Amino acid sequence: MTEERPSNHSLLPSSGLQPGSPPDSWSDGSDAEMPYSRLSILALTAFCVSLLSLLVFLTGWLAFLPFLAILLACVALRSIHRAEGALFGRALGQTALSLSIIAIVSFSVWRPLYQSGIRHEADQFFRIWFQTIQDGNVPLGLEMQHYYYWGRGNHHLAEEWWPFQYNDEFRHADLRSFLDNKIVRLLLALGEKADIRFYKTLSQTTQPSKNEVQSIYSVTYEDEAGAKKTFFVKMVGEKAYPEGAFRAAGWRLTPYPAFFVPEEF
Repeated sequence: MTEERPSNHSLLPSSGLQPGSPPDSWSDGSDAEMPYSRLSILALTAFCVSLLSLLVFLTGWLAFLPFLAILLACVALRSIHRAEGALFGRALGQTALSLSIIAIVSFSVWRPLYQSGIRHEADQFFRIWFQTIQDGNVPLGLEMQHYYYWGRGNHHLAEEWWPFQYNDEFRHADLRSFLDNKIVRLLLALGEKADIRFYKTLSQTTQPSKNEVQSIYSVTYEDEAGAKKTFFVKMVGEKAYPEGAFRAAGWRLTPYPAFFVPEEF
């Protein structure tokens, strides 16, 4: 006897379908409703602003950019969270937030250090000028007044420098103006008898290509009767970079030193 095997049709579930007939409905998931997600414009804007906020190291006028980027990033992240998948760009918002915070912290530390370094350079330059005049080196003192180091002549050769100033009408007038300055004449007369000390910084301007420092110095000396006298001098120094050449920045005095009376006096 042969064993009768069950028909394949008997293994089908009793769904009312005839063998070989397709089901009434069939879904492979391809037509399932997929949620639509779009990029958050706020997150993209915050990221772009955070990149621009790095320019704050060039000028303090752009210090508002990192704060604006933080505000935009926070709003963008909040919107993405509430959208429940309808918005994406969380990584952009988080990156913008991080870059802005780094820019603010770095700028807060870097700018005071940079300005302190500029004031120190200016102080060194002013002291060199004072010492130059006290030593009677008029050629160097005059050229430090008008020119950066790359524009100064060979002031060490006095026998060539003085005739050149007198033979040129413009330079002669400039030299007369310099020597007519009362502070220059006083320093030349006092020489090493003058005790020059830094008093305070009056103002400081920081720009990408130029820096300016205004400082006050006290000059103390003894008169013929042995009494000590003091006057104050306002010095204005300008630091700039040469155009068209890769050189270090230089300093010059502008304008002439002037007498100054501090407010506390």
